[in-house]
Amino acid sequence: PDGTMWAFASRGFGEIWVGYWPTGEVIGNLKPSFDDYAGISWSPDSQTLFWTDNRDCGLAELANLTESYVLNGNVSVIPRTKRGARTQRGASRTFERFSSNPYASSTQSIATAWSPDGDLLLEGGGRAVRIRSMPDGKITHTLEDQHGSVIGVDWKGSTIVTVSAESIMIRAAGNGYAGRPLFVGCPAELAACSRGAVLDFTSVSLSPDGMHLATSSKGYVGEVAVWE
Repeated sequence: PDGTMWAFASRGFGEIWVGYWPTGEVIGNLKPSFDDYAGISWSPDSQTLFWTDNRDCGLAELANLTESYVLNGNVSVIPRTKRGARTQRGASRTFERFSSNPYASSTQSIATAWSPDGDLLLEGGGRAVRIRSMPDGKITHTLEDQHGSVIGVDWKGSTIVTVSAESIMIRAAGNGYAGRPLFVGCPAELAACSRGAVLDFTSVSLSPDGMHLATSSKGYVGEVAVWE
């Protein structure tokens, strides 16, 4: 959020790479999970990454990684761990790991976004969206009114958006997080589109003021759209 660092997650190697922007300098990588990552998001203070790997989710603190980078003479910190290990050379990461849903081991964890103040986190997958208190990760609300499986979420200001392949839900932060459908199924203005056809949304992003919404899709239309 402060524009000084970048992070990306890999599927093949189960790693989260972190570096400085705009130099592109690589600080090192984190390996809090041994599965393919589905999503990562920065905390508002740019000190923590929240990660999901389709099944589990957790926090990755960056303080040890950046400190180790400096102590190593600005050399990238690359972990050398075995499956199940909790430590690594250079102490380059600490993390908390918790189940995405203590009541259903098959619950998916796909998408994530922090609240603007960093006290809460929005996380979802399958047909459920969860609100977690941070940093303990405790689930405070579970919302199961999404049409289809959640593949994207965002939170800007007092506006929350959750999206599946065939639906968009707009929610008001707090007060039960009541949602209203912005879009479900096939847009009425597309007369040639059958009810069974969907846009197949792939991602979603709110503008910083929460007044506009951008979506990408690969289905009937295959486009990037902006919504008010």
